[in-house]
This record gives sequence, structure tokens and C-alpha cells, in this order.
Amino acid sequence: MRGLFLLVTVSAVLALLPASAVAKPGHGRGHGHKNGSGVVYTQTQNPAGNEIVVYRRAANGTIAEIARVPTGGVGAASTPPFGFPIVDSQGSIELTKNGRLLFAVNAGDDTISSFRVHKHGGLTLVDREASGGDLPVSIDTQRKLLYVVNSLSPNISGLRFKPNGQMTPIPGSTEALSASGPNTAPAQIGFAGRPYRVLTVTIRGTQTIDTFKLGKDGTPGPAMPNASTDMNPFGFEYRRGGQLIMSNAGEAGAPDDLTKFLGRASSYKLAKSGTLTPIDSISVDGQRATCWVVITSNQRYAFMTNTLSQTVSRFRISRDGHLTLLGHVATGPGFASDEALSRGSRYLYVLLPSIMGGTSHIDYYRVGPGGTLTQIGSTPSDLPPGASGLAAR
Repeated sequence: MRGLFLLVTVSAVLALLPASAVAKPGHGRGHGHKNGSGVVYTQTQNPAGNEIVVYRRAANGTIAEIARVPTGGVGAASTPPFGFPIVDSQGSIELTKNGRLLFAVNAGDDTISSFRVHKHGGLTLVDREASGGDLPVSIDTQRKLLYVVNSLSPNISGLRFKPNGQMTPIPGSTEALSASGPNTAPAQIGFAGRPYRVLTVTIRGTQTIDTFKLGKDGTPGPAMPNASTDMNPFGFEYRRGGQLIMSNAGEAGAPDDLTKFLGRASSYKLAKSGTLTPIDSISVDGQRATCWVVITSNQRYAFMTNTLSQTVSRFRISRDGHLTLLGHVATGPGFASDEALSRGSRYLYVLLPSIMGGTSHIDYYRVGPGGTLTQIGSTPSDLPPGASGLAAR
């Protein structure tokens, strides 16, 4: 009770402070938290002015909003393929591995914003640059490189960034995707880990996974299309050793058609040449629209959100990349979408935008032994319907 009283007291004090007082809580170089606390970020995706929503994470996994920081750009009123108000992709915001920079897409004005992250999680807007195409939906970083996939162009393009967050477009870094058309839409872009110099993009509507080999100067070669084992590949994460773990939304249709969007989970092995070889493909037990993916820091478990079933599926990953479905946990109301794991994978955060109107919120879970999930709370439902992207540390 004493701990709860202290938490409520601190939250109340923070709520009374002006946004400027909590948006920049520190300027130190260190980004660790000895007491196990951290921070969670999402974005409003508001067409009238995009903002990053900053949540302080307590050591017990609970989160409380402390600031909303403008990106300098705007969100999009709707995005392909269904016209939802969210950025319908994985990776619309990105926190660098060292936790010192945050990047976000502004889907409404084709720009990328960069922020310096302060010691206790507050943000300062540093730069905003063109995305190199039309409708940026997903970004990823590796060392000093940032790549974005643009949905309506459709293409990828790169920027180089400095430790302070200043960005510079990379000449010769723009490449077309292998497929385009009214029924296609990229869902994610991501780097493979070392020693692979490869970018990966999932393309819905074509059962295609594009890979791009990167040269020593950081520019990509042309798209290399790889056939996906399942329909509508969506989110993914790479494990060490070039194993790609992927969600698949299933056969598209009307969202209210219960015979469609039956999700699957799959895995692939990446070669240094950039080609993908299937390892495994399994059913997600009738769950619908399996879309967003995260992998625990020990590389043993994956969690995938099922947007139209309002659940999170749990998977065990074997050393050779095969998948075992462990079960599902329910989420709150809304469309289960973006996910993020805290540092050390102790807690899972799931964004639930309302999409059809109304407000949105975040559910959070404790990650237990064997990849179990126990819900421990939810934020107030005060986010806009287009809330998108999630990052945590």
C-alpha cells in the first residue's frame, strides 16, 4: 500500500507540471535506470499535428503519461490498404539501440522527425527531413543508417544520422519495390543483424518479401523478391543467425468476414546473398489478422497481435527456427496492433487504437517463465483513434 501511495503521489505531481517541465527531464548521457524504470512511446498520427506521447514506466511495469511532444509534421487521415486512420504498418516509430534517439514517420507530409532522448525519457525535437517518397509507413535504424519504406511511391529511401539526431538524405539510396498496384501495400522495413547487410520489406497483397543488399556506402541494390509461404506477410523480427520470424494477416476481405484474415506464423533463413529460404509455417488456431511481432531478448519467444480477434498469440522458437504455438491472451477493446517489449523483456505493451472512431489505449502485461503473459494494467482511453507505433525501454 505504501508503494502504491508513493506511485500515485508521484503521478499526481507530474500531472500538475507543465509539459515543458517534463518533456526535458534531464540532459545526462546515461540512459540506464538503476531502479528498473523506463519509458514507452507512441504517436498520435493526428492530421492536425502529429505528437509523440511519452509514458514514464515504473519498475513494476505500470506506465503513466508525462508529455506530448510535437513532431513538427502531420499524420495522415487514412492509410492503405483499408483507409484506417492508423499508420497500418509495423515500425512507424523507432528507438535506437542505445536509447538516445527516437525517430517517427509523419505520414501526412512525407517526412521523418528525429528526437534526442534525455536521461529520464523526455524528448527534444532535433530535425525533420523528407522521406524520399510518398506516405512513409515504416522505419528502421542500424548504426548511423535510417531507412524508410514509402507506401504510395512505392519505394525505400535512406538517411544518415549523427549522434545528435541530425539527418542527411543518402544520394542514390532510393529503390523501387518489386511490386506495386492498388491492392498492394508495404507493411514493414527492417535491417537484418550482423554480418548481413540486408534490408527486408514485406508487401501485402502479393505474397512477396523484398530484400535489398546494401553496399559499403550504405546504398541498396535493386529489390530481390522472395515468395512468402503465407498470404499477406506483415510484421517481422530477425533473430541472431539470420532467422526471420514473421506474422501473416491471411487472405484479405472485408474485416467483418469471419472466413477471411485467418492468420499464420512463419519463419525463414536469410542467406548473405539476400535470399530467404522457408523454415516453418503454422496456423494461429483460427486467430484473425495476425500482424505485429516482437521477440524476447533471450530469442526464445515471440508475441504476435491478432488485430481482428483482440488477442496476443504466444510462440516458442526452437534453435533452428521452428515455431510452437503456446496459446493466446485477450486484449482490451480496440484493434490489437503495435507491440513493444521493455528492456530485458520483462513487460509487453500492446497498443489498441479504436480505428473506427472513439479513443484508444495501451494494455500492458508481465512476461513470465515460459513466455507466459499476465495483464497488469491499461492506460486511460485518451489516445486518438489513429494512435500508431510503439517503442519502449
